[in-house]
Amino acid sequence: MSLAPIRRRFVGVDLGNLPAPDAVVPPDVEAVIAERKAAIANGIADPDLRAEVAATLALESEPLAKDAEAGAYRELLHYQRVNEAVRGVLLPTARGADLDQLVTRLGVQRQVITPANSNASPPVAAVLESDADLRYRYQLALEAHTTAGSYGGYEFHSRTAHPKVKDVAVYGPESGLVTPGIVRLVVLSRTGTGVPSQEVLDAVFAANNDAETRPLTDLVQVRPATVATYRIHYHLQVRPGADPGLIVMAAHEALTLYAAQSHRVGRRIVDSALDSAAHQDRVNVIRAIRIAPLGLEVDPGPEGAAWCESVVVTYEIVEG
Repeated sequence: MSLAPIRRRFVGVDLGNLPAPDAVVPPDVEAVIAERKAAIANGIADPDLRAEVAATLALESEPLAKDAEAGAYRELLHYQRVNEAVRGVLLPTARGADLDQLVTRLGVQRQVITPANSNASPPVAAVLESDADLRYRYQLALEAHTTAGSYGGYEFHSRTAHPKVKDVAVYGPESGLVTPGIVRLVVLSRTGTGVPSQEVLDAVFAANNDAETRPLTDLVQVRPATVATYRIHYHLQVRPGADPGLIVMAAHEALTLYAAQSHRVGRRIVDSALDSAAHQDRVNVIRAIRIAPLGLEVDPGPEGAAWCESVVVTYEIVEG
């Protein structure tokens, strides 16, 4: 089914493609060492002694040169600490507790997907929302203040309703799936193949039917995502001399990552992306033969999600 184009106010900025901030200054190690040696020599007023010290500093085996290098190392640690502090207050680069602090600006907190169990043997640590998911919800957070029922608003409230919500698709009348006045939320879970439990669906429904959340004229529907299962199997033809184990591992990791990232509502599994992931080694892989999935793509439909059951990569050595 071909959906009509939907105009959305919220556009998730691809944080990974932003340029490095100017405030982060990668230090030039050799330049720092040279500057410290020059500072030592230039601090001597006597020209003859200055030249003698400069010659001594040019010899790396000299204790004075070693002292200059040690000072340069301490200076590099300072550079690193400053750079880390800058990254810690920027959304694209903040990690862990730094990111937890940053997102509180918009009242967002990291979700606990599975609570810790200290009574288990051995104790089980809590499973927390990933940094990537937390960043995305933070980007959506401004939509929570909407009074017009925007797509981003419904998405934010749905993702925040329950920690097991992995993805949600929001469909209004522009999609052609519902009539005017109806909003359909299709929910994908983090658990198993992605089919959400009734508890998750009820939480999403409650979060989006609060009197202060949705417009009075909206009728909200919440549906579980359907699952289209598929498997990935590639056979690689590898040139002699290469390490087939490393080649197979790289292809397997890339295919597994693509499958995981594509486990979203309405996301298609396309042949070009699969072939590119399988063909990680452009030099030593002669041909990446796709055995599964057959056809050009796996299309789960607008209310479905594609779930990969298994990833298999085999190989053979081929002259060519």
